[in-house]
Amino acid sequence: MRFFKVVFASALGYILAIVLFIVSVIFIGIGVASKAKPEVKIPSDGVLNMKLNYPLADKSLDDSPIVLLSALDPIANIPLGLNKILRLIDQAKEDDKIKGIILDLTTMTSGYAKISEIRNKLEDFKSSGKFIYAYADYYYFPTYYMASVADSVFVN
Repeated sequence: MRFFKVVFASALGYILAIVLFIVSVIFIGIGVASKAKPEVKIPSDGVLNMKLNYPLADKSLDDSPIVLLSALDPIANIPLGLNKILRLIDQAKEDDKIKGIILDLTTMTSGYAKISEIRNKLEDFKSSGKFIYAYADYYYFPTYYMASVADSVFVN
């Protein structure tokens, strides 16, 4: 009889632990999903500041579980992928409040193909009559190639 009490208590404990785990995962998921992004108000003379100081991935990692959990950290710096950068440049081209783009190329570390994609999109952005400025502490071939699309190039 004692054997059945121990087995029953153990099974009940495992079931209770699994239920609590599932409930906590659901509450964490609801908390992450309901975390409202603050509304960004762009001034009438806004400038898009693009700091490309990380290796660019082809696609943003917005939907991965790790990124969703890191959204709970207010200082988490989630890098943008190439797809999102190109989309943001298109949006800046269409937005009348954005007058130009500033490129901070000091620590840019990406391959030629990705740099060319961004540069081509920036050329398209310039066709709208908006300005592009480039800045870096130093230039080497890839950063200068990217900066060559700018109206003005600055160096420290």
